[in-house]
Amino acid sequence: MGETKFRKKMYKSGKFWVAAGMTALTVGVVNPQFISKLSKDVDAVFAAQTTSTQTIDTVTDADANGRYVVWNKTGINDNDAVAGKGTYNGTAWSAEFSSYADPSTQTYSKLTANGSNTIGYYYLTRQFDASQKFTIDGYFHPNLSGQDGKLPSNGNWSDWVGLVLTPTDPNKMATDYNMANGGGGLGIQGFGNAMALGLDFYQNSGDPAAGPFGALRSTNSSGALNSVPDALYTKGINMTNWSTTIKYQLTYWPTGGPSGGPYITASFTDNANSSNKWTVNTNTAGVTINPPKAFSVGVNAANGQKAADNFASIDNISGTFATGTTTVKYVDANGNAIKDPTTFVAAVGDVIGITNLSTQAKAGTADYAYAAPTIRGYKVSSANDVTVSQTAANNTITIKYTALPYQESIIQTDTPALWSNNSVITSYWSVDQDNPLGSGTSVANSIMDTSLVRSGYSYYVTDQKGSSYATMSSAAAAASVNAWDSTSNSAGVQSDAALKVGQLSMCQIIKGRTCTRVIIHT
Repeated sequence: MGETKFRKKMYKSGKFWVAAGMTALTVGVVNPQFISKLSKDVDAVFAAQTTSTQTIDTVTDADANGRYVVWNKTGINDNDAVAGKGTYNGTAWSAEFSSYADPSTQTYSKLTANGSNTIGYYYLTRQFDASQKFTIDGYFHPNLSGQDGKLPSNGNWSDWVGLVLTPTDPNKMATDYNMANGGGGLGIQGFGNAMALGLDFYQNSGDPAAGPFGALRSTNSSGALNSVPDALYTKGINMTNWSTTIKYQLTYWPTGGPSGGPYITASFTDNANSSNKWTVNTNTAGVTINPPKAFSVGVNAANGQKAADNFASIDNISGTFATGTTTVKYVDANGNAIKDPTTFVAAVGDVIGITNLSTQAKAGTADYAYAAPTIRGYKVSSANDVTVSQTAANNTITIKYTALPYQESIIQTDTPALWSNNSVITSYWSVDQDNPLGSGTSVANSIMDTSLVRSGYSYYVTDQKGSSYATMSSAAAAASVNAWDSTSNSAGVQSDAALKVGQLSMCQIIKGRTCTRVIIHT
């Protein structure tokens, strides 16, 4: 029996989201996890890059259209990833995408299997600003896929399954967790000012009760787990009467809590019996919340010596992306700066590159691609992408340039008194050896014939062969004049050693008698 899996992809235009449908058909007996993963990989191929003609040195905010998002399962599925730590059946463990759906039809992620000393995370690849309101909901399922029952008594399941808010970069949730903290560390111990809302099945040292119990846990600025006030766990509730499918909801309020600071409201609801419900409010409990500047969001599960399957989902989320500052450097082939660095802000998780240069920008998989600025005397040669993180030191785009030979035509006169005592009237340069003088910002356009008029004087233009022209523009357009010479220049040299073939001379007649020559050197 074939399975047709439909998944919507969120295409970006700036930060406005538009849904586009895509169907993937699989035939035969296939691992559902593989089907879901294949669908996500195919989605990634069709990610839409925002490409701008704006040069990156003029960018100050890549997300100028706004960073506030409201995602349902479609937006979440297009900004998610899995990770893990530990060993299961002899191989490194990672959480897994699955096709098993929660009561809202969002697919669960399998966070742990029945292997000890493992931890799994399903997380969003964006980070959220802790100075703004944030809301999230979904389901926990500490059971086997497709099965439901009652929450097991203390020590008869794993350690933990829950929602975590950490100060780490999103893709470092798992890698930065120290497994020496075990399942009792809940996946947040060691992260300063982290928070977790979840179900605990085993009473470790410092836990307020025997499992199963629900709690809102936190760490101090040093990453140590804080003690749990009575108001922040399910004290007096026998959760063995609850089913193994539990809806969670959390709202983070940036102000209005103790001393005007942030507070959290959250709840658990038994999917099989809505009368089984627990709510928490850190404001009414008088508990001070010390959040980081920004937090990464995910669900996780931890197995210690007790090992079992755990699933969780994220159904809805709304919040404002956190930002990171990126520095752009402009260097020559030897790494020497040829332009002052510039900076811009962008959402953490944004992939930003340089059009036609950096790998992901060329592939069309970056979030934004900007043009490299033109720097006189150089040609751009390479650049890297950056995935923006909250750590500015990690956010650097380096654009490399190769120095090019260029030629410069200098129009000068041996009668400077006619031009405010300046011997040079003007100059024109080009790194393009094939660029004719008569094109673009050329001599013909930069010196208008009217600018050569002087009272009591008349003029005409001659080339190196003695041909005469009535105007500068007609001389510059002539093939014999309008050409570079064939000599090669070294990088940084502003003029050729020899005069250009097609040297342009200009004579001015003083009252019909005196001739002053104006010569273009190249």
